[in-house]
Amino acid sequence: VRMKLKKRSAEEMVAAHLKRENDALRLALAKGIAPKEDEEEVVREMVKKSVLLRGSTSSSSSSNNLEDGFEEQVEEAVQFPKKYMTPMRDEEVEVDADTDTGSTESVIIKDYANAQYYGEVMIGTPPQKFTVIFDTGSSNFWVPKINCRDCGHDKSTYDHTISKSFQEDGSDFSIQYGSGPVHGFFSVDSLALADDMVIEHQKFAEVSNAGGLGQAYAYGHFDGILGLGFEGLSEGGANTVLKNAIDQNVVRDSVFAFDLGDNQDGELTFGGYDESKFKGEITWVNL
Repeated sequence: VRMKLKKRSAEEMVAAHLKRENDALRLALAKGIAPKEDEEEVVREMVKKSVLLRGSTSSSSSSNNLEDGFEEQVEEAVQFPKKYMTPMRDEEVEVDADTDTGSTESVIIKDYANAQYYGEVMIGTPPQKFTVIFDTGSSNFWVPKINCRDCGHDKSTYDHTISKSFQEDGSDFSIQYGSGPVHGFFSVDSLALADDMVIEHQKFAEVSNAGGLGQAYAYGHFDGILGLGFEGLSEGGANTVLKNAIDQNVVRDSVFAFDLGDNQDGELTFGGYDESKFKGEITWVNL
C-alpha cells in the first residue's frame, strides 16, 4: 500500500511544540497549581527556562545585545502559538466539565489467546448487547439479525422489532472480506459505546448470511464487526461510526487508540488516548 505523506512546515512544528508547553502550563493553572491572575507572567517565565534549556540565545558579543535578543526570543515564543494555532479554550482544561466538545472514553478489549480482540457495544432502545471486533481494515458496522443463516453458535442477534429507535433503510448490504463474503441489509438505530457515548442514527447492517466467514466466525468469540477504517472503504455510503461520533460531538478529538493486552484485557479509547500507556512523543503523519 502506498500513501502520500505531507510534510508539516517548520512553523507548524514549532507552533505545535510551543502550544503543548503553554497548554501544559494552563492545565496546571486550571488545577490551582499557580495563581491564574499571573498566568501570562508564569507562561513567560516557563518559556524563558525552555529557551535556556534549548541553548538558543543570541550569539551577539555584547551582553546587552545578548539580553535583548534573549528577551525578544522569549516574547516571540510566548506569542508564536497565538499566531499560528487556535488558542486553547478554558473549557478544554476543565476536569470532568460538561461541554459540547465531546468526551474521551474507553471500551474494554477482551483478549482470546492473543488471536481475537473484541469489545461490547449496545444497539437500540432498549439496548441490545453485542461483542464486536473493532477492525481498522474495514469501515462498515454489522451484527447478525435474528434467524441469520450460517451465523455460528451462541451469537447475539439483533431484533429491530423491539427497538423504539430503529429506522428502516432496507438497502442491500454485501461486503467481501479475506475469508469470504457477508450479506444482509442496512438499518438505522442508536449505538452506545464505552460508558455513555451514544451515537444517534447510525447506519449499520443486519447480516442475514455470514457463511462466507467460515469456521473462524462460527466459533469466534464475537458477534459482528465495527469498522474503524477510512470512509472511502464503507459499503453502501454508510457513515462510519467514528465519523458520526465526530459530527455529533460525541468524542472530544477525532482520534481513537488501542492498547492491546498480552493474554489479558486491553482498551480502545475513543476521542483521545491514554498518555500513561506509552513513553515519549507521538509522531503525527498527515494522510
